[in-house]
Amino acid sequence: MTRVRSLAFMLFLLAPTSAPCTGDRAEASPRSPAVEIAPTSLCSRCDIVLVVLPGLRADAVDAKSMPRTWRWAQSKTVRFEQAISPSSEALPLLTGVPSWPRRLGQDDAIHSRPAAVSLPEVLRAAGYRTAAFATDESGQRQFGLDRGFDLYRNDAADIEALTARASEWIAGASKPWMLLIMPPAAKNAAWLTRADQALAALLERLPGAIAVITSTSDRGDSLRDETISVPLFFSWPTTKSLLVTQQAGTLGLASALAEMVGVQSPALSRQARGRGIIDALLWSYGGGDDVVVSQTRSARRASLDSLRSSDGWKLVIDRLHDRRHLYFLTEDPTESRDLASQRPDLADSYTHILDLRLAHR
Repeated sequence: MTRVRSLAFMLFLLAPTSAPCTGDRAEASPRSPAVEIAPTSLCSRCDIVLVVLPGLRADAVDAKSMPRTWRWAQSKTVRFEQAISPSSEALPLLTGVPSWPRRLGQDDAIHSRPAAVSLPEVLRAAGYRTAAFATDESGQRQFGLDRGFDLYRNDAADIEALTARASEWIAGASKPWMLLIMPPAAKNAAWLTRADQALAALLERLPGAIAVITSTSDRGDSLRDETISVPLFFSWPTTKSLLVTQQAGTLGLASALAEMVGVQSPALSRQARGRGIIDALLWSYGGGDDVVVSQTRSARRASLDSLRSSDGWKLVIDRLHDRRHLYFLTEDPTESRDLASQRPDLADSYTHILDLRLAHR
């Protein structure tokens, strides 16, 4: 079995450096994080549309279920084969901070979410107009999902209505702009067909924008790979079609988008957990994250954190029952052989790395 490469070096890198409602919303006293504009970037001052499809697994987007989106993804995107979601919530995609950050040495019961800087706040401070058309089914707004948006529209509209409203907003928005679209969670094949038509129609009208499609992980009591693996597609005006085979955590999405458009934010960079996405986009090869983390919480049923290594190992910690599980995915992709008792040294090392990744900064 392959041991994680350079655990000591990895520990050094990962050490910490320091109620839903509906309607439109414009913040009364927005924060304005410090930003700088880089002289060069991958797509300087480009518009951004970020589509988050809650609970949609990676294998759900294919030529049969979403043919128009799949053709778009195959022809003009950087597609990540092993994109790993941090949780079933969308907020970490905008901040780079895990849903349930830990204070080292303290337990789950006293977690508190830090007031993390978000991508919309950073972009707005750099002169972007920002809007979100979302269906917030899990109450994420109370934790700051709406932070940084000039317009935050939260209702139960279907995906056709959301994309129509987004199109209307784009038509009247000054450039540059950043748009978040988050429809209700995927339900069935008919939903996929409708989403495919609505998204393709929108994206085809925005050839000059950075377009990203991704998802959050399934809600539930498991962190098995099939539940945390999500689609991740990037497109921008000069994209060359590319398949990235290395794993990449979507916790790096916010910092990657800021860097793509040339907006430098020290606060957002400090929060970021991993550069796997942006390195793949910048260099068109390589990239990927050495480790990625995922979490799930379910009242009185599950409190799980996991770490997935690029060397093929995966640690899952059951916080409720104080148990650890260790799998070697290269030889055991179904996660059926628990090796924690046979490799306690490796389980200890990964536990420490995981706790550092989840720590407040």
